[in-house]
Amino acid sequence: QGTPHHLLGTPSIHAPLIKGGSSQSVYAARCLTELEYRLLPAETPEQVQAELQTILDKLSETVPNFKANFDGLYEPSASSFGAIPNNFFNIEF
Repeated sequence: QGTPHHLLGTPSIHAPLIKGGSSQSVYAARCLTELEYRLLPAETPEQVQAELQTILDKLSETVPNFKANFDGLYEPSASSFGAIPNNFFNIEF
């Protein structure tokens, strides 16, 4: 949570893909979530990765039986404006 960019505001993150489970009547043993994070010009993918890892570490410490594997950054893609990359992260729960 840094200072908002004067034109772009705050960064955004969402989970466009969530995969898991084998049937409607069975609890999923695992879940794979892919996050898309839209960087601000002053941010780096490494900073975002460290912040996400910190969040997962806190969850692991405070939520019983919570486990997550953070695969980190994969495949930056060009944003719609072509100047700031979108970055995608894999997290398996």
